[in-house]
Amino acid sequence: IDEAHQLEAVATGAFTTSCSLDQVQALLSQLNDSVLRGAIGNGLILTLSRKVGRPFAPVISGVTLPPDRDLFDLLADVTLDARRWLSDVRGRLDAGPGGGGVRRAATVRFDHALWERQPDLRTGLLRLGACLSVLHLGLRHVMEDLSERGDDSGAAGVRGRAQFLGEAVEVLRGVLASAGEQVAWAEADRDLVLSVAPLYPGAQLREKLFDVYPTVALVSATLTVGGSFAYLARGLGLSSPALRPVHTAVVESPFAWREQALLLALDDAPAPRGTADPAYIRSLTDSLGQLLPAVGGQCLVLFTANTVLEECLQALRPSLAGRGITLLGQGLDGTPTQLIERLKAESNVIVFGSGSFWEGVDVAGEALSCLIITRLPFRPPDSPVAAARAEAEERQGRNPFDTLSLPEAVIRFRQGFGRLIRTRSDRGVVIVLDSRILPANSRYADAFLSSLTPVARIKGSMATVLRRTAEWLGRA
Repeated sequence: IDEAHQLEAVATGAFTTSCSLDQVQALLSQLNDSVLRGAIGNGLILTLSRKVGRPFAPVISGVTLPPDRDLFDLLADVTLDARRWLSDVRGRLDAGPGGGGVRRAATVRFDHALWERQPDLRTGLLRLGACLSVLHLGLRHVMEDLSERGDDSGAAGVRGRAQFLGEAVEVLRGVLASAGEQVAWAEADRDLVLSVAPLYPGAQLREKLFDVYPTVALVSATLTVGGSFAYLARGLGLSSPALRPVHTAVVESPFAWREQALLLALDDAPAPRGTADPAYIRSLTDSLGQLLPAVGGQCLVLFTANTVLEECLQALRPSLAGRGITLLGQGLDGTPTQLIERLKAESNVIVFGSGSFWEGVDVAGEALSCLIITRLPFRPPDSPVAAARAEAEERQGRNPFDTLSLPEAVIRFRQGFGRLIRTRSDRGVVIVLDSRILPANSRYADAFLSSLTPVARIKGSMATVLRRTAEWLGRA
C-alpha cells in the first residue's frame, strides 16, 4: 500500500456508515404508494402485520410500539421529531459566537453528556430504530414471498429497499451505543445525516486486511515521526497483541539533501494567530509581498486555510502582475492539475495552494525552485472523530496535542517539504513563515526539524532570507 500515511484516515472514512433522514422518508413514501401496494397484493401494512405479527416486535430493546398504530403513521411521527430536534440544534448553533445567521452544516456528536441533556432525543431515536427494524424484517418476509411466487423482479426491488433499511437500523444501533470504540454524530444542513465511525480503524483493518493477506507492505516517505513508527502503529492497530509480528525499516533517501535543499526560517515571521485575524493576514501579506517579487516565479506557496489564501492572493495579484509575475490560486484559477501544468510550463508563475497541494504534487526540475510554507499545518480537532480521540487521550492522562495534533502536523509538514526535491538534479529553497519552527519560539519546533532529512538550515531577517535565496538559486 503506497502513501500508507493516509491509510488511517482513508480506513476511518471507509468504515464510517451513514443514514440520511431524507432518504428514509423517500423510501417510506415509495413503500406506501399504490403501485407497490398493488405489486404486493393485499397491501404492505397488512402483509407486514401478517408476517411480523401484532403487536410489532421491536428489534431494538427497550421500546414498545403501540399495537393499534399504523406503522407508516408512527414512522412519520418519529421522523418529524428528529427534524424538530435538527431545527433546534441548527438554531442554537447559528445563534452562537460567529453564527451570524450564515447557513452552514451543523454537527453534533452523540455522547453521554448529550443523552443526559436530551433524554427525549434518545427515546425518539429508539422509537425510530424500532419502527425501521420492524419494517426491515417485514420487507425480508415480503421478499421471500415474492421469490416463492417466482416474481424475481419484484423480489429484487424489495431486496434493495430491505438492504437500505437494514443499514439504517445498524447506524441507529451504533448511534445509541456510541461510546468507547465508536463515534457517532448528526450532521444537519438541508438533510439530517446520522453517522457512525470507529474511534480508530485498527480492528476493522485487521479483519479486512492484515488477517486476510499473508504479507502487507505499508510504504510512504512519511511513516515516522522523530524516527519512530509509534504514531502510525497506534492509529492502525499495529501494536495489537492479536496481530502477527510487524517489521519496520527506514530506507535512506536517494537525494543529497544538504546539497540540494536549503531551509530558511524567518526569525521575525508573522505571529501565528487565528486564520481570520486581520493583523496576521496583513503581516503574512507583507512578508509574501517582499519574497515573491524576488523569487519571480517557479514557486509554490502552501496555506492551511482557503480564506487566508484568497485574501493574500487578492492583495498581492495586482502588484505582482505589474512585475510580470502570474499569481494563480487553488479554487480560483483552475483545477489543481491545470495550475500545476502552468507552473511547469511558465517560468513566471507562482501558485498558491492548500489542502491537496501539501502532497501528491510532483514538479521536477527548475519549474519548482522555491517552496514557501506559510504556517505549520496543525488541524483543529473539530471533526467528531478528532474530538472523540482527543477526549479519549485526556481520559488516559495524555495530552492530545502531543499525542495526536503534533504527530499529524509533523507528517503533513514533511509531505509539504517533500514537494521541492523530486529528482537527484533538483535544487531549491524552502522558506517557513511561521516563527514556531524556531526552537526559541516553541517547545515543539524540534519535533518538526528532527523529522526532516538533514538539510542546510539558516534563520535570519527578511534581508538575510532574500540574500540567501538568491545565492542558493544562482540569482544573486
